[in-house]
Amino acid sequence: MTTVDIYADPALEVLAIAAESVAYKYDDYVSFESMYQDAWEYRIRHVTLVNSFLNREEGPDMRGLEKVIKSYLESVARAEKALVCGYHVDDEAYYRPAVIAELLPICLDIEAALLPSAPVDDAPGRGGNPHGQGDFVASLLDVREAWTSTAFRGDEMQLIKARYVEDLEWGHIAASFGIEVEDAQKRVAIGLRRMSEFLGGLPSKSCKPGCECRP
Repeated sequence: MTTVDIYADPALEVLAIAAESVAYKYDDYVSFESMYQDAWEYRIRHVTLVNSFLNREEGPDMRGLEKVIKSYLESVARAEKALVCGYHVDDEAYYRPAVIAELLPICLDIEAALLPSAPVDDAPGRGGNPHGQGDFVASLLDVREAWTSTAFRGDEMQLIKARYVEDLEWGHIAASFGIEVEDAQKRVAIGLRRMSEFLGGLPSKSCKPGCECRP
């Protein structure tokens, strides 16, 4: 049986870094302590895999090991988030920023939200989510919840409202806030990404480079 000396383990720092990163990202659902424990359990269960990163001829691949550990911990954290929020992890809806921008003015219009005519073409798929496949009203409620609960920074919320709710031109917005157009666009993009992350995260990194969800 293979044993691991946790006090002299070269993976010690990597496990802590991965646990801290995931705990920070999902701080409402998991703690550093729980993530660190899960990281160690993974390390002990997968000794051969972990050692393959540590014992390479060209030197330890700590970055590669960190990615593997973080990927596992994120799957654990996402499952915890799904449990708390009342859905299955397979049912996460990855709302793209462009979809949120389109739905936001509708969900803030109470009458339109109560009497939707049809879903947008780009509405996110919902898998087996209890809301139902492609449920437009549920999508509006999700976006409204993100609008009121997302931890925006600075004037991101006001800028998003000016652009997508009040339908102001970029030049007008920039002048009103005393900033450059490029800065206004950047802050709005960041704010929309925060909303997207609140709703379960952004699409996979495997999406095409030109996708608007990418930085």
